[in-house]
Amino acid sequence: MRTRMIFAVFLALGLSAASCLGEDVRPAGELPLSLSLWTEGGRASDTVNVRVSANTSSEHGASGIVTIHPSESLLLLAGDTTFSVPARRVMPARVLKLRALRAGTYELLATLVVGDADNNDLLEARLLLTVGADSVGSGTSELVRTETMLHGHRYRYGGFWLVPLEQDEDFSAAEFSRTGTKPRLIDPIAAYCPDCPAAGDTVTFVAVINRSGKVIQARPLTRAGKADAAIKAAAEALAKARFKPAQYRDKAITDWVHVRIPVLRVH
Repeated sequence: MRTRMIFAVFLALGLSAASCLGEDVRPAGELPLSLSLWTEGGRASDTVNVRVSANTSSEHGASGIVTIHPSESLLLLAGDTTFSVPARRVMPARVLKLRALRAGTYELLATLVVGDADNNDLLEARLLLTVGADSVGSGTSELVRTETMLHGHRYRYGGFWLVPLEQDEDFSAAEFSRTGTKPRLIDPIAAYCPDCPAAGDTVTFVAVINRSGKVIQARPLTRAGKADAAIKAAAEALAKARFKPAQYRDKAITDWVHVRIPVLRVH
């Protein structure tokens, strides 16, 4: 069983509720890979040393492959821009020795991939190097892509949950956290349940909203003992809800959101 299923404490939708909301939302679990690049600042001659650390605990059980893409104005003097990462082993950081042709800011992209074409995990990290006439700015990389492929379906890690991606969709988690917006309800919603107890109740869902503002996946975040009738009524109300989709680079994208739905008894 994949580590993502550590979130199985949440209940799955009942059959009647699932028919209203499509697929169940997939828990993300912990990232099974790690990838980082960094350099130390200070006086510089004509070279820059960049350290690269990569590890994998992926359940695919295969070695990972790291590929580094320096910008055109950085010359590689020593080190490997492609190397393998043994599964479930901590490896010492690799070192790349680079030479900047001129002062300026340079970008290094590195990817770590584990698995095959239908089932894989992928990380992409970006490091910006600022090279002056006599100094190099220090810094560490940020993760810009955190993705997985499950049985040919592509997802991105969206915090606690996996979010479906189109095959040609480009997404940067770091950029979205700075400038993107989450989905939001257009109109308030409530569920009406003639078979529920008289006392008011609330059901909270995690819902995946596509680019058209439609719920395509949902999962109730409900503890054991919650009335099935309340969950069903809330699911039916959620299926009819209208959302403004998440926004990224001035375009609508698929993303998840928590939705609290009050359940009212109908007399």
